[in-house]
Amino acid sequence: MKNIFKLSFLTNLLVFSIAFTPAFSVVTVTVVASGVSGGGGFTDLEPGTTYSFYPSIVGLPNDATVTAYLWTATNGTVTDASKTLNTAYVTFNNTPNSGTTVKKLKVKITYKVGTNTPVEVTSNEQIIEVRHIGAISSVTIAGSIYSNGNTHQHPCGTSSIGVSIPNVVTDPPQSVTYYWTYPSGWSGPATTTYPTNSVTVTPGAGQQGTLKVEAKRSDSGVTVSISVNITRPLPIINSTSINNLVVCSGTTQSISASGTNADSFVWTPSSNVTVNGNSSPQNVSGAVNIGATNQGTVTVQAYSSACGTASSNSIVRNVSFGTPAITNPIQSLFDSYSNMYQCSNIVTPYFGTSYTWTLVSGSATLVPNINDCYVTTTGGGYGFCYRFQYLWHIKYRLL
Repeated sequence: MKNIFKLSFLTNLLVFSIAFTPAFSVVTVTVVASGVSGGGGFTDLEPGTTYSFYPSIVGLPNDATVTAYLWTATNGTVTDASKTLNTAYVTFNNTPNSGTTVKKLKVKITYKVGTNTPVEVTSNEQIIEVRHIGAISSVTIAGSIYSNGNTHQHPCGTSSIGVSIPNVVTDPPQSVTYYWTYPSGWSGPATTTYPTNSVTVTPGAGQQGTLKVEAKRSDSGVTVSISVNITRPLPIINSTSINNLVVCSGTTQSISASGTNADSFVWTPSSNVTVNGNSSPQNVSGAVNIGATNQGTVTVQAYSSACGTASSNSIVRNVSFGTPAITNPIQSLFDSYSNMYQCSNIVTPYFGTSYTWTLVSGSATLVPNINDCYVTTTGGGYGFCYRFQYLWHIKYRLL
């Protein structure tokens, strides 16, 4: 009887222990790649392309609820909108896949069972490998080294020059194609393949623009590039020896020009004007003689024979023809209090004309102002000025 009681007690104790032993499990979290574009996986990803990832959670109690997610990328970027979601959208940098630039991704989850304290579990860091292509650090043009965005001024002419870049680094290693583009009017190879990283280029005579080199892995759509601005010492017109010209029938007036990067000047006459006896544009290195049969203009540009082009800027000079003549003398009361009148006239031609105002009778104070004259009378009033108007004398000097 005693033994039966002992066995019954032990059996009941065992049943009680099994029923009230707390459930225990280990929760593990693993990063899984689902892919958005370019497929899934953790290798051969395109840098700069967005991929999606989600957590695989094992061992979570049946009555547990995941309350939070937090994604962290090393050498990559998780979009702000997905950092705390079940699915993360991530892009990774175009950097080497080792050392300080290795790319990693991890997720931390928080779960809770009933009213118990929340539990945090963090996954291992998943290593990510991208199709890395290194930057083009510099470009050498005609022996000079330039960084991206620099400017190279190249002499005008068409002599061939060498252009090269350092070969780019790829990780994992992969073949590379280089794409070469030149300013308009320049010529050279359009592509070369690693390890050929140099070309021979023939410039246009005076064309300028952008020289650009792009590099692309054969297994990737990602490109890296470098650009250099190409300028040429183009001609610029600066000034002329005189501002305006006045010629009479059968005579000419000499004029010259100065400029930068120029070895001659193109003179273009308007109708009624000639340059060295010609009515067409003349390219002359020295002074020219301007003639005319009526009013007109002459336009001058600087010219560079090495660049094969004229300056984009120009200077226009007026050409006046014939003896000056008063065509429209007028008068008006300028200040009634002081009895001051303004007398003026229109003179043809008016370029290069100077004026001399002379009082021929009466009493007045004259204040000349080019083709105007302010007249203050002392005893004649309006009648005097009317008389004065028709007695103006103008003396002309042709410059």
